[in-house]
Amino acid sequence: MDSDIDFARAKRLRRLVFGLAALFLVALTVGTSLVFAGYPGFGITLVALSPLALVAAGVLLYRG
Repeated sequence: MDSDIDFARAKRLRRLVFGLAALFLVALTVGTSLVFAGYPGFGITLVALSPLALVAAGVLLYRG
């Protein structure tokens, strides 16, 4: 019974971490595209805030 709970918890954690990594890549890509498309304010904001997704993923991995 405990192994099922541990498996579900690990699966949820993996999904969250990969989702946050994907969010980082999307924010970085869209932010860079916005900078080159002539919207530097929005683009730089997205590029600057995108590492927060990696920090959140690291915190999730550290806390388990």
